[in-house]
Amino acid sequence: MICKNYKPKIKHMKKNVLFLIVLLFSAVISYGQTATTIADGLWYMPTTWDCSCIPGPGYTVNINHNVILDNDFALNGGAINIGISGELEENMSGRYLVMYAGSIVNNGTIVISNAAFYGGVFNNNHISVFDVKFFSGAVVNNSGDILGVDSLFIQSDFNNGVNGELEAVRATVNDTLLNYGQMNVSELMNLSAFINNNVATFIDFYSHNYTRNNDQINFTDLTSDGFFENYGTLHGVGNMSNIGHFYNSTSAQIGLDDDFSNTDTANGLAYFVNEGAVLVSGSFFNGDTITGAGGHFCIGDASSNDGAMLGTFDFCDITGSGAPDINTGYISSGITYCQSPCSLSASEPGNTAAFTIYPNPSDDKVFINCDGCRNNFQMTVSDMLGNIVLSQISAGNDKIIITRDGLPAGIYIYQIVSGDQLFKGKIVLQ
Repeated sequence: MICKNYKPKIKHMKKNVLFLIVLLFSAVISYGQTATTIADGLWYMPTTWDCSCIPGPGYTVNINHNVILDNDFALNGGAINIGISGELEENMSGRYLVMYAGSIVNNGTIVISNAAFYGGVFNNNHISVFDVKFFSGAVVNNSGDILGVDSLFIQSDFNNGVNGELEAVRATVNDTLLNYGQMNVSELMNLSAFINNNVATFIDFYSHNYTRNNDQINFTDLTSDGFFENYGTLHGVGNMSNIGHFYNSTSAQIGLDDDFSNTDTANGLAYFVNEGAVLVSGSFFNGDTITGAGGHFCIGDASSNDGAMLGTFDFCDITGSGAPDINTGYISSGITYCQSPCSLSASEPGNTAAFTIYPNPSDDKVFINCDGCRNNFQMTVSDMLGNIVLSQISAGNDKIIITRDGLPAGIYIYQIVSGDQLFKGKIVLQ
């Protein structure tokens, strides 16, 4: 027997299939549509667009006017193209611009609190301001300015081009960050790969995985517990600590205004290879392994070796005998002391200041002459407790005469500042 309810079920099935076909057809239309601005206005206002519609997630959107994003928007498979005269700006702080797939090309201006790009491609050729959060799971190519970011999360390839500028308070790298432009980040945590080919400036730089510097990195404090290769210049106004594997190449220079440490207190695996120059104005401490061939260290304050110093590099502690002040570790016979020129600051082009200090030791006057000084230089003299006992500026750009004036016999530390150069050493009064 045929059930009476059988035919109505067929009718309902036909309605459901028809509904799905209509829905799919509508989605295809949505993802194929284009909306281009015809006037300044709100994103969610049809009069802003030539289609007299509101652009959906799969639209190709062309912005050549000032468009105010008056609600959050998510792009999924379409495109947003902002022309030279175009601007996309939020109407209130806290808006989100989201991209799951597709592309965003900015040749104008974007001002949005939060950018959450989970996929797709973002090409920024002018100005983008994301002043709260920029989650970058999209491929990013920046040849303009990405500014004011409080928190930047790099989850996919991020290329800061030759003309690019990247500015953030804090950034976390979980993929690959390539810098060919300018970077200014207060706190950078590199958990994957950072390759620098221009000038990058940080306050706190923590490298946990792989960093390669081919140009210049400026920092306040740097900690490396991954693999770090330096083929350029590192300049720190604070401290540098190596916990991992560090290579300083033959043409590279590290200049520190404070202290240097090579030690892994947890595992004892810190390994520092120096074939270039390491200039430390503060203290030096090695607790694990330092090696290299042909490089040199220049130390301006206390120095201590509690690990192993291997290879054939030159070491110079200019406040002592040249060797580390304290050695409770191992130093191989290939290490030399103060055989290479030891200057704690790189010279500007044309500044080739050289100082002659005589007699030293002395029982009365000490003469300091400068060959190549372009300006007056200043000298301060301190006792072994760090108390400044004398401060004097050169006369006629090239000479200082130190008169003993009742100073007791002993060892004193002098510091000379000439332009951007800093020199330290000992004066012995008998």
